[in-house]
Amino acid sequence: MQMLAEEKIDGYVADNQFRKRDPKFASADRHKKSIDRNHTPIKEKRYFTPSDFIYNESDGTLTCPAGNKLYVKNRNFVGTRGEKGIAYAGWKTKCRVCEIRKKCLRSPKSQFRQVVIFDESGKGPKGRFTKQMIEKFDSALGRFIYSRRMGTVEPVFATICRRIGLDRFTLRGRAKVDTQWKLFSMVHNIFKIWRYGASYAY
Repeated sequence: MQMLAEEKIDGYVADNQFRKRDPKFASADRHKKSIDRNHTPIKEKRYFTPSDFIYNESDGTLTCPAGNKLYVKNRNFVGTRGEKGIAYAGWKTKCRVCEIRKKCLRSPKSQFRQVVIFDESGKGPKGRFTKQMIEKFDSALGRFIYSRRMGTVEPVFATICRRIGLDRFTLRGRAKVDTQWKLFSMVHNIFKIWRYGASYAY
């Protein structure tokens, strides 16, 4: 992230929470299918985890799976290993009557849910570069540009992997792997020239 910022390269590197922040993927989990050979159905999680809560980087709010916003309980929370984060808590009045509280609170005696969001990207002075990338991804332009990946980059990987047959590297060592990758990339480019080049020659 720092290199992209310093070299002024307009790169897009998605974080692991990118899809969760996108409203278009709010119901994505319910449509997931098993991809293993036995087609084993995905087991539904018994309780909600912190990853099920939606964190908004722009205003620092946290929203629970039921759609209710939590309030900040401790902005300077420090974990057992020294990691820093923000502790959020749900409102008792909302948690008490929530229809999905059984999946959120493990004990029936619990009155509200507490969640800690650790600032993994903000550790040290270099954390600002990651935050800048997150802000770029959350913009309408950033989402549009990244969506074009499906039509520009992914087909190349699919062709090299499925059609040419490089589903794994068969050599060891950086130099050999680099050579193997360049050879397969050349084959891919030659194939494109052979297929589409003739139409531009006339």
